[in-house]
Amino acid sequence: MIQSKNSGTNKCGCCKERFIPFHNNSLQKYCTKYDACIKATVDKAVLAKQKKEKKETAKKKKEIMSHTEWQNELQPFINKIARLIDKNSYCMMCKIPLPPTKRKNGCHYHSVGANNSLRFNLINIWIGCHKCNGENGGNINGFDVVIRETYGNEFWEYVKFDIVRLHPIIKLPIYEFTKLITEAKLIISQLEQKNKVYTIEERVNLRHQLNQRLGIYKF
Repeated sequence: MIQSKNSGTNKCGCCKERFIPFHNNSLQKYCTKYDACIKATVDKAVLAKQKKEKKETAKKKKEIMSHTEWQNELQPFINKIARLIDKNSYCMMCKIPLPPTKRKNGCHYHSVGANNSLRFNLINIWIGCHKCNGENGGNINGFDVVIRETYGNEFWEYVKFDIVRLHPIIKLPIYEFTKLITEAKLIISQLEQKNKVYTIEERVNLRHQLNQRLGIYKF
């Protein structure tokens, strides 16, 4: 009888190589690189345990997160959407060009402290440089000038007055945040795939469309 080339061999539980067990031990699980394979197996098990514990900790944390913490969780995704819409635009507060290497912010025209309902409204969030948004405290005067110059006086009035009137202060329910974060991530992925530079008119229209998609206008 012709003997199989794998006859009398075991398959290593780590590297999957075939090996001849010591003393014909059919229960031997690891090959002749025993110490290395055992260590690799233990390391893998430890890493899997750490990932599981991290996931469970994150889940428990979300279960007890406050409304403010949920807002802070969602905000970076909304800000990133605004920056992607305004790709290759200049700062909307000082009109300085924003090359790929320059640090960019998602800048609120109306501060979230003044009107929390506008925190996630894309009409209220525009790309800007870190200096204007941080060091210059928002540079609202520059915001007024650049929005007028770029989008016209009528749109500036809409941003400055109408969105405040149309969106009274209301608290977004906590159960909505998980859905919004998921949708925001999907929008970011789609915008990144398109990798498009939008016209001025397209930026305004896209903001309205994505506000509708996210459900921002209904809150």
